[in-house]
Amino acid sequence: YAEPGQRYAAHLANYPQCWALRRERASVDRHYKATFFDAVTGRPVHVLVGDRDGYGSLATCREFLEALPAASKPHFAMTIYEGATFGWDYPFSNAGYEATADRGRGAVVTATAEPEVSQRSREFAVSYFARHLAVP
Repeated sequence: YAEPGQRYAAHLANYPQCWALRRERASVDRHYKATFFDAVTGRPVHVLVGDRDGYGSLATCREFLEALPAASKPHFAMTIYEGATFGWDYPFSNAGYEATADRGRGAVVTATAEPEVSQRSREFAVSYFARHLAVP
């Protein structure tokens, strides 16, 4: 969507479903080839995830990052928020069945509003993009 010659400065993922990325890397998904992450943008990629994420994101994000090609790994990093669930920055807590949770098998996922974690993740995002976008 950008003008020709423009490129990403950085990427930030809030509680992603890394199991889906692992499927793509393993060529299980018919829409992606196993080489999907062999060529990345070359810009930093940072993953934010809670250690109690009911989607199973922490374990699968670790697996995903470990399975990256050696040339891609230096571009990726992860911050783990201890005690945080999926949706830590939601304004309210809730629980419900999510078909894509638990590696696509479906599960009840609890999202707990965590104002302190939410504030820390916002501050991280602002400083991360300010640093990579060279904003004073």
